[in-house]
Amino acid sequence: MDNEFLYVHSCDLEGNVQLRIGSLEGSTSLLDKSYRVVGGNFFITASVYCNKRRVGVPVSTSYKSPPSHVRTTLHSWDEWILLPIKISELSLDSFIHACLWDVSDSLDARFIAHSSVSLFSKRGVLRTGTIALK
Repeated sequence: MDNEFLYVHSCDLEGNVQLRIGSLEGSTSLLDKSYRVVGGNFFITASVYCNKRRVGVPVSTSYKSPPSHVRTTLHSWDEWILLPIKISELSLDSFIHACLWDVSDSLDARFIAHSSVSLFSKRGVLRTGTIALK
């Protein structure tokens, strides 16, 4: 039994896509000068794209106050978010697009950065585990 390989087709998985937003690490000095961070109150929106089109509405993290002492962690959410699409509905070209926003004192959200990650590997295997977005 140790050499037995078990798998399941993604079309048989009826659960929604879930992802855990961990933390934002680094330095604000690395950001482009045009994206000047004002408030330091960050949130992330995540969207799923299939067949080059966005599916559903973006889902955002909840508000969490920034850490009181900053070293390399600029913000920490440690939050699971549920996206509005089932795993069985994903196409092999599906990806998650994440956007980082800063909320200033005026409460206007300012776009800071974005990144994307495909949900399937080149061999068509659903990605799991920790993936660092850069």
